[in-house]
Amino acid sequence: MISLEKRKQADIEEAFAAYSRQNICPIGLLEFKFLQTVNYGIYGMRVDDVKGIQNMGIRPYDVSKLVSEAFSEMIFKHGFLHCDPHAANLLVHPLPSGKRSILGEMFDFFLNLSCAGLLLGSSRMMPTSDLPCGSAGTRRHQLVLLDHGLYKELDFSTRINYAALWKGLVFSYANAIKEYSAKLGAGDDLYALFAGILTMRLWNRVIDISVDHLVVQGTEIDRSELQMYASMYFLQISELLRRLPHVILLMLKTNDCLQAVNSTLLQ
Repeated sequence: MISLEKRKQADIEEAFAAYSRQNICPIGLLEFKFLQTVNYGIYGMRVDDVKGIQNMGIRPYDVSKLVSEAFSEMIFKHGFLHCDPHAANLLVHPLPSGKRSILGEMFDFFLNLSCAGLLLGSSRMMPTSDLPCGSAGTRRHQLVLLDHGLYKELDFSTRINYAALWKGLVFSYANAIKEYSAKLGAGDDLYALFAGILTMRLWNRVIDISVDHLVVQGTEIDRSELQMYASMYFLQISELLRRLPHVILLMLKTNDCLQAVNSTLLQ
């Protein structure tokens, strides 16, 4: 009998099969446990292992871009979202380049087998030769998704409203932020708080028209501001979380995980 996780793995493989600009490989936990025995430490790195990624000849920026594109595809195109993308569930695997050991060949064989031949090309693919860290290019690489136990289907209206909300956030359109936050369940009174949770920015920064208004520096000042904000609005935050639909709560969780991953990769 096929497990639920295996069916979800097959669904996400099918969703990405038609797209050639990304390089995504979903594998199950049983396959991962097997791959761990095949020299895993050399041929795959956790997405937050910046030094390990650089040592493979891959730029962290390119990994961050691939992660962002992959999850944007899931959310806005397919409506089938992996809701637990913490760093331990995302691996970076270098694709074949130059001479490799027999263990490396075995790793690639079983990894590709587990993906049912799914090898989708990254928009930043470079020639197969190894490239030194800091060069103009990056070694070809693959994002490996683990743990398919927590997926959520997003209906069309949720995807449209979430996309419109992010457009409003990016362009500092206060009215659009209010409208689409309400449509997603935040109500007309807690839209500013909802925007703050999504972006990790205070409202005055959310509606700032400067180009970098959503950039989180991760400084001590930023952290202190957020802690103060959370303390001041604890009751309102509790009410917001109570009223939001379950699917939106999972999207917030996913957003938090991706922000943490990107923050590590781009620091």
